[in-house]
Amino acid sequence: MVVEPLRPSRGGFLRPFGCGWFIREFLIGHGPNGSPKIDHELGAPQADMFYHYKTALLKATAQDRATRREEKQARREKRAEPASFTPSPCHRGQGEDLPRRRHQPLVPP
Repeated sequence: MVVEPLRPSRGGFLRPFGCGWFIREFLIGHGPNGSPKIDHELGAPQADMFYHYKTALLKATAQDRATRREEKQARREKRAEPASFTPSPCHRGQGEDLPRRRHQPLVPP
């Protein structure tokens, strides 16, 4: 019996938001992640939900990749944050052992 790992060999799993959550918010009429707001009394065709979910997922993935690439390049170039940057309270005076939250800028050591 051959056992294959469930995790992809390159990259990993990236789901900025769940499909069920997106569909629920879309059908309620909230217009999640930049999708259009619909009339919750009428609903929407399945093809529209699929299209808007995939579009929002692509945008969120692209933004996440661009942010990671920029952070990696900033670390490589040892760039400092702008003078107007104020670290969030969870990072003030604490060491590097804290896990970083997604989409937050790096705090220089």
